[in-house]
Amino acid sequence: QMMERKRREMRALKKEARNRELLILENETLVEMSQMVGVSEEKEEEAIMKMCYRAIGTLNANEITVWLLLKKGTIARCTHDVRNEGEPDFKDQEIKVGHLKHFLERINEARVVNAWDPEEKVAREEWETLSAGFIKSHCLWAPMRLSGQLRGFFILQDPGKQKKWSDAEMRFVGALGDIGSMLIEGSKRRRVEEELRRRNFELDSFVYRASHDLKAPLNSMLG
Repeated sequence: QMMERKRREMRALKKEARNRELLILENETLVEMSQMVGVSEEKEEEAIMKMCYRAIGTLNANEITVWLLLKKGTIARCTHDVRNEGEPDFKDQEIKVGHLKHFLERINEARVVNAWDPEEKVAREEWETLSAGFIKSHCLWAPMRLSGQLRGFFILQDPGKQKKWSDAEMRFVGALGDIGSMLIEGSKRRRVEEELRRRNFELDSFVYRASHDLKAPLNSMLG
């Protein structure tokens, strides 16, 4: 009994240490990624890749894919496919999401979803059917939102046997979705700012030309 109690205590200590490690890493990732938001397209791309590799290394996962909803939410495109080993084969693939009603609803209302939870059977089967068995391994889903609307999602894969993800691990994956949302928001803001700068430049050019065109005949009249 004493040995069993010691083993339980040791497992509890390891779990506590792991939870603390994930919390620290989550905060560090959030701070680091926030510094890249809205800076440039290259920085945003670098942030997403760093985030993906950090998630794979931290959670001992095999693969993480990033999907964005396009064409008014009718298409999901895989923008990133990062793996521990092997070549990515989902990048740039597109799937129609018209038959993913339950899947999208579940992702949109949660911070992170365990695909192999019995309650997620319908959503899991919807995704598995459209993605040609992509979800055969153990997965976690995390949403990315823009102004409260679903704009994409992360899928983290573990090729091993089904396991019980800890609350800290699920929270960490949920944080990836939060960071992804932040990057989408920053990217949109950067594009809006670039468009405003372009329009201001055009307006300044127009005002300059108009002023010049008005001055020319006036100067002629005044001699």
